[in-house]
Amino acid sequence: MDEWVRLYLTHPDAVREIMDREHMYVEAAFTDTVDGVDYLYWYSMQNEHSGSAEPHDHWFDEHHTRFWRTCIDEGFPAEELIPRILLTPDGVQAAPKA
Repeated sequence: MDEWVRLYLTHPDAVREIMDREHMYVEAAFTDTVDGVDYLYWYSMQNEHSGSAEPHDHWFDEHHTRFWRTCIDEGFPAEELIPRILLTPDGVQAAPKA
């Protein structure tokens, strides 16, 4: 998991390119350790036309998919949360409408 985090942090431009292609507006990952077990929580805001995390044509996709398959428990059900409050500066708020 730490390797995945480092990959994202050392290649922010590549991540942003992929986010743009996937119509991903916000992506955040949180970690927690409970009783010696590491957990990764992933949060995203994206539109209904968002692409998948499967490999495409960007060099970063292969790394992203490999780490996804290693770190994400596909058997754990995703939660579809409804944002009640989202406060951001005007430029960020306008970005999904562009």
